[in-house]
Amino acid sequence: MTFNARLRGGLAAVAACFAMLASPASAAPISISETDAGDSLATAQDARNGYVNLLISGGLSNEPNSLDLVDMYRIDLLRCILGASTGLGFDTSLIADPVLFLFDGAGMGVAMDDESGGNGQAFFNLVNQLPVGDYYLAIAYAGVEPMDAMGNPIFDSFGTGAVLSTSALAGWMGSPLSLNPSLVGAYQIAVDVPTPGTLALVAGGLFFLIRRQRVQPLQSGRAV
Repeated sequence: MTFNARLRGGLAAVAACFAMLASPASAAPISISETDAGDSLATAQDARNGYVNLLISGGLSNEPNSLDLVDMYRIDLLRCILGASTGLGFDTSLIADPVLFLFDGAGMGVAMDDESGGNGQAFFNLVNQLPVGDYYLAIAYAGVEPMDAMGNPIFDSFGTGAVLSTSALAGWMGSPLSLNPSLVGAYQIAVDVPTPGTLALVAGGLFFLIRRQRVQPLQSGRAV
């Protein structure tokens, strides 16, 4: 693909994001409550709504006799930057140490985060462009990690968070690092499109690339 083609695609993505922000549908998040969120691709709760602004409320329980360690949601993303965070406002009534996982529509690992949100909360901001389509967003207790069909971890959950496996999610392994029989792990997950300021930075980066790509050939003596 030529530079001009990549540039046109990038500018189109930024324009699409601005269009979403300007639309009434993206003015406020859609509130979704957990009803039947399972821990697998087949049992994930369907939270698709045609755009990305969501506020999901639910709960995990790590009671010894009734383990509910993971909730998964199926979401649909437009071609835009994805931000997701837990524990809005660091509410002390919410789960203290959640982990967020993102999988693509085939169940392949995309991203995870444990504590980037501060105060033990999870946050990721994917500054790369994600393809349009369905994704799976999971929340789990710290200490619980996704595994592929061969029993290998999908992410380096206790290290860098990098994707380790090229196989799809098959199950979960591990146990909460802190087990409290009386604890019910209430959570909130915000899934947002970026702010206009964030998009301006993206657009600025694209125009910087334009300038750089046009200046470098001149410095090397080649024709533009």
